[in-house]
Amino acid sequence: MGKMTFFGGAVFGGVCSLTLLLLVFCSRSPVAGEVGDDLSIKFEEPSRCNLSLNETFSWSSLGCVKCQWEAENSPDYCQCPSGTVWQRTAKRCTKCPDNEMLYDAKHCLECGTANPFSLTLGGCSPCPAGHIEVAYSPDGSPLRRLECTKCGVGFHPSTSQRRCVPCHPSFASGENENGTCRCSEVSHSEFGGVCFTQQELDDPLFDAKSAYKIEYDGFKVESLLFRENLAKAFYLCKGQRNQTACQMLGNMCTLNLHTYGEDWTACRLYRIVGRLTPLPNHIPKIYYSEVEAPSVLIRSSTIPHTHDMRYDQSSSDVNITLSKFSFKGQFLGLAAIDDVIPCREPKKVLQIGRKFGTNFKAKCEMNLKDIWDQFNGNTIFLDPYVSYEEVKGKNKQIQLYPVPIKTLNFKRNGIKVNTMDDQYQWQFVRRFFIIDTVGSVEPSSGGDPSTETKIPKNIRYLKSIHISVQLQNSKDAGKIYVPLLTMGYADATQEEFIRNDVITFDYSVNYFMDMSRSIEDVKISIGVLSALAVLWSAIQAWSWNRRNGQLEIDLTTISNLLITACGNLADIFFIVCFATTTFWFVFFKEQVAVHVLLPDMYQERLVRDLIISAFALKIVAIIELIRKQSNIDIFFVDWERPKVTSTVQPKPMESENKPDKLGTGLNSDESVSIWRTYFIANEWNEIQTTRKVHMATQIIATIFFLEVLGFKFWGLHWPNDSVKPDVDVQKYVPFSTSARFVVGTVVFGLIGILQCLYRIGFYERYIKNEIQDFVDLCTMGNISVFILAARQHGYYIHGRSVHGFADTDMQTMIEQLSREEEDLCGRRGLLPQTDQQTFLISVPGVFRSVYSQVLQPLYASSSASSTLFTKNRQLGGSKTATSVGGGVGVKPSSNMLNLSIHAYNSMNRFLTAFLEHALSDLDYDINNKTFFEGLLDMEFNEVGSDRAVFYTDDGHSFDSVLFYGHERTLFLGELYTFIFVDIISHNFVLAGVVVFLVDLMLKAIRNFMGKRNLARKTLIDSRFLI
Repeated sequence: MGKMTFFGGAVFGGVCSLTLLLLVFCSRSPVAGEVGDDLSIKFEEPSRCNLSLNETFSWSSLGCVKCQWEAENSPDYCQCPSGTVWQRTAKRCTKCPDNEMLYDAKHCLECGTANPFSLTLGGCSPCPAGHIEVAYSPDGSPLRRLECTKCGVGFHPSTSQRRCVPCHPSFASGENENGTCRCSEVSHSEFGGVCFTQQELDDPLFDAKSAYKIEYDGFKVESLLFRENLAKAFYLCKGQRNQTACQMLGNMCTLNLHTYGEDWTACRLYRIVGRLTPLPNHIPKIYYSEVEAPSVLIRSSTIPHTHDMRYDQSSSDVNITLSKFSFKGQFLGLAAIDDVIPCREPKKVLQIGRKFGTNFKAKCEMNLKDIWDQFNGNTIFLDPYVSYEEVKGKNKQIQLYPVPIKTLNFKRNGIKVNTMDDQYQWQFVRRFFIIDTVGSVEPSSGGDPSTETKIPKNIRYLKSIHISVQLQNSKDAGKIYVPLLTMGYADATQEEFIRNDVITFDYSVNYFMDMSRSIEDVKISIGVLSALAVLWSAIQAWSWNRRNGQLEIDLTTISNLLITACGNLADIFFIVCFATTTFWFVFFKEQVAVHVLLPDMYQERLVRDLIISAFALKIVAIIELIRKQSNIDIFFVDWERPKVTSTVQPKPMESENKPDKLGTGLNSDESVSIWRTYFIANEWNEIQTTRKVHMATQIIATIFFLEVLGFKFWGLHWPNDSVKPDVDVQKYVPFSTSARFVVGTVVFGLIGILQCLYRIGFYERYIKNEIQDFVDLCTMGNISVFILAARQHGYYIHGRSVHGFADTDMQTMIEQLSREEEDLCGRRGLLPQTDQQTFLISVPGVFRSVYSQVLQPLYASSSASSTLFTKNRQLGGSKTATSVGGGVGVKPSSNMLNLSIHAYNSMNRFLTAFLEHALSDLDYDINNKTFFEGLLDMEFNEVGSDRAVFYTDDGHSFDSVLFYGHERTLFLGELYTFIFVDIISHNFVLAGVVVFLVDLMLKAIRNFMGKRNLARKTLIDSRFLI
């Protein structure tokens, strides 16, 4: 065992020693010299090699080394200077001997007798016409002398003059001599290196100067490519059915963007040879004929392949494949459109647009030279197809279906017909290119081909591609019609190319379906429901007319009908749009077999217009609501009676029948405190804008769900319902207006509904009910509220204290509340032993006349004061604010104060007498509304001439003159505003901010107008309204 261990160790040590010696030996470089005993390699970047010091990079030592001779070295290798050749034996670069020339930078050759050495040229003279240079033997070894050899019959020298090539078949073999190609002088003529008959050249006889030009933006450029190839390609394609020539002719037409008209162009020549039906195989099909174009537009041709919405499966892919051709028609293979379009975005990003139903939109920025380099400076011609697999038995075969192209720059007789609305004027084509690198290369002024400039004057490049894919409206789910590619080109000047300017490229994919039937259903629904809405508006206007005591229809009635119809029509428009888009949205997001797609921006135009109309109409309705609420008649009825004066201390004689200072006829000892009325008025002023929905909470919660939690991504135009899609999807998949409308409405609406349920079900029941608290406060203050929202219709809050008085101290008030809790006193209701305190009222015309008559002197005096104030301002007099009657004018006079106090006391006595049934010729009854009267919010029975009707209600019918009673109208108005702003801006945050500001503005307007009306109608000085 020990010997084996020793032997194994010896072997292992020997192997290691041998390996070390080999490494040291291999590290010795014959170029770089010794590197010492260190086995590590010092790596140097090739760019660090100093060319001026005759250094180059050595791939063996991975470092910079110095060339062993004076060389024109490069970073990658050493090479001999220009005009010298490497001598293997001498191992150095030497010049060729005199009378010899350097050939192929490799060999020094003597000149032959036919091509002697020329000092002027510094080498051998050119070979005679019809001869080629021969420098190598058949086995590839170099000859000692450069010889000239004449081509045989039927051959001629190539352009490089190094080989003989056959004459074109059009040259008659009998006319050809050694090294030359000649046409038959009797029947043919040479044109562009090809023989043609005179008949072929004369039919048609086109204008070469016009045909050789390419039109750009505002000018034309004569093309060297066209001058060298157009006529030859046309005559060969037309007369000799040459496939290569036909391909070249079609490609030159494509460079002209398929434009044709009266002028002679490549496309006009192509259409001459391509007007045969059916088109021969040797002619490429680049136009759709006039017969085929309408069939493409109506989508009668269908693709049998079926797609679905399984996003992670290839069955959801719509593959656009491009066949690539060179200028001469050589097939260069197939490529996906994602691999060809000039966009720097990663391939996985561009593949998003392949997924069926996923709209895609990308804007790429790149430099001009990037597109040039992408195709290596070549112009590649592309034919698009839809590719899909067709299963035949056990085999799968790739099928290609041609895709039409609509070029926006195309002109027919000088008109861009593809930008017109009339689709039947459009011209579809089959071929396009990404960048034209050769079309605008101009001939030199002298016409010498050797001096032609190779820099294009203009560079035409593809600026945009829009792919439209339409779903079939058939029972077979997932089938599509042939897609349509819409393209636009732009031009860049030579200077822009040299500067390498940045350009943009737009790439988008749009999936849609024919929604004419759905749009028609929307129109029918709008028509039918709008008629019902107008009918309901007419009923409401009729009810409003009756409540105002008007029997005839006048301008006021018609205007009220129109404004009422605005609010109802707004709701109808919104409901129909929401129902329709919700149907589209749910089916689109949840389906696997494709039946429904979201509408595109043109198809949803009707929905967008209806939503905008709903917003405008609802704003009109809200403005009218504020106007009506700010013009109600309201009065606070004070039930408090003057306290009885003590009989122990008799009144002084001088105080008996002492009038008040203002001359109202009331003894100062008989007056009661006004502070309870002021307190109730301020509480009413506060609840005028109370609502069930707290708008700040509403906006914060809505934005949180949409923006923070990502619910807004449900609005993307793709079939996935993820709230956290990939960053690429967020960036390149656009939002659908219909989907955003549904998502925004659902989130905003549900949060509002939850707020209302919380307010009604919990907050008002267990925490605070501001409306009911106001009724209780009226009872505690011994104040009733009489409201007329229309001339003969209004509301009554019975606030008469069951204790008979309320102007007392704290102890008495607490005792009163305790008695109520222990049921030791009467009920608060208007009727004995009831708790019904709120009523809807319908009053006769006599009542309204008396009501207005009591206030008439005050209003007349207020009007006169306003006139006096205006004249005073015109005369430059001083002005002092006053608030009696809620107006602003001169300092109130003693007469105005007397009128105001007298009107207040008169109205209070009149209403208390009326409510106590103390008026013999004016009384009221208390009834319950029928079911339909309550449902429709109207009264069917006429009011008597001397008897009003009080209808019991649900406890807060008077909130109809407050924001609280119109929560639905206000909330829908804010919802419509939210959706309207989002449709305009596609920004939920901005929409929320606008809604919040609108809510603040509406409340401010309502508070200002309500406060002014309250002071004017209740005869309370506005200075006491907080």
